[in-house]
Amino acid sequence: MPEKFSGLPTDVVTLGNEDAAFLLGSGGSTKRKVARVAGCHLELMDHGENPDEHALEITGDDAARARCKEYVEWVLKQRVGAIEMRLDAENPRDDLSIVDVPNDCVAYVMGKNGCVLRSIEEEWGTLMFFGKPLPAETHEREGFEKLMILGSRRGRRGAELKVMSAVEHKTKGFYVGEDKKLRNRLDQVGDGEGDGFGYDVFPFEPDEFSYALGAQVSLRSDVRGDERLVFFSRPPLLFFSPRAAGKARASFGPFDSLTE
Repeated sequence: MPEKFSGLPTDVVTLGNEDAAFLLGSGGSTKRKVARVAGCHLELMDHGENPDEHALEITGDDAARARCKEYVEWVLKQRVGAIEMRLDAENPRDDLSIVDVPNDCVAYVMGKNGCVLRSIEEEWGTLMFFGKPLPAETHEREGFEKLMILGSRRGRRGAELKVMSAVEHKTKGFYVGEDKKLRNRLDQVGDGEGDGFGYDVFPFEPDEFSYALGAQVSLRSDVRGDERLVFFSRPPLLFFSPRAAGKARASFGPFDSLTE
């Protein structure tokens, strides 16, 4: 167990064989993902007395253990059907974003066997799944599926921008109008509070986009280290968070008119 978890309380959850195998994932990938997002240490062990059961040990502070139990519950629900998440409008979760994805973009955003969502989760340290927030009457929007994103503010914003870029690529004009300005904005916990994770788009001319795309790999590498976010989409647009503005401005020029 990592030293930072030493001395912290441990809760034990009993899982059946199928649930334990699903939570473990290929090479332990799902278990590691849940532990990282929740901020806990997880150990999956044989129950000892019952060969059909396993003991999941969850170590962390009180808030992290509570989050982890919820995350485990939601991950396991993916085995049997739709995930329902009851929300309190007066006390919104600070670890959750919900993004409306048009029905005709859901398969594209998911990728084959969910590979696109899994890659975004790995990149940004999030948990992502399509689900149904409750009460349904306050969240329903005809023609859309709800994509739930769990994680830190930074991780969720990075994942949100990835999804926005994918939707705009599949359905041109959904997020960005003909005037190259955002027409549909996300409304997540933290937005409008000046925390530096606002976002905007910047349209490129064709020759500018070719240059930017050529620099994409190194730029992404640079900004990731400074906790800044930059994404590219087609048509030639830059989705970005203002924490990226400094380096993006130095690399591409006229970002002075963009605000947080």
